[in-house]
Amino acid sequence: QQEFTMIYFGDSVTAGGDVPMERRFTIRFTNWLKQQYPAVKFNCNNAAIGGTNSDFGYERFENDVLKYRPDAVTIMFPLNDNALSDENFLRNHRRFVSELRKIGATPVFMTSNAMTRVWMGGFNHTIDRIRKFCTEENIILLDVYRLWETMKNYGIPYETLLANGINHPDQYSTSLFYEALTRLFKA
Repeated sequence: QQEFTMIYFGDSVTAGGDVPMERRFTIRFTNWLKQQYPAVKFNCNNAAIGGTNSDFGYERFENDVLKYRPDAVTIMFPLNDNALSDENFLRNHRRFVSELRKIGATPVFMTSNAMTRVWMGGFNHTIDRIRKFCTEENIILLDVYRLWETMKNYGIPYETLLANGINHPDQYSTSLFYEALTRLFKA
């Protein structure tokens, strides 16, 4: 039987935030993979830790990701990388990509959801540098934040989709991440 190892790596949104276990995009996507490809044995591990940025991800990358010899890894740290210097951002993300490519794994970067306006200061810079990095490095980017930008641009009160009223998507808007992943992995 063919095996496929997938690691979900990131912050609280990837960890599940305030969403019930069965509605978390990582759980839903893992279940979808198993249903979509029953001949494949999927080994999926959520290595996300809430409240952490890619600096901490850099420190734990070997133990939490590489030791599993994954085939694919989702990477999403924008909410907490907001205050990170460009230098550290690039160091961290270049390492993630280079180490994954060495073992033949596919990095799949994801942008996050929007936060409340009070917390958004400088956030567009964080998103822009992820977009630029993925373009320059020819990396898959599931740009879910574009949907949140669209809501903001049309005056849709996107804050109502934040479960904690600050930065965690609710059980409905977390589906945006799930849908992005299923579109990428459809046969």
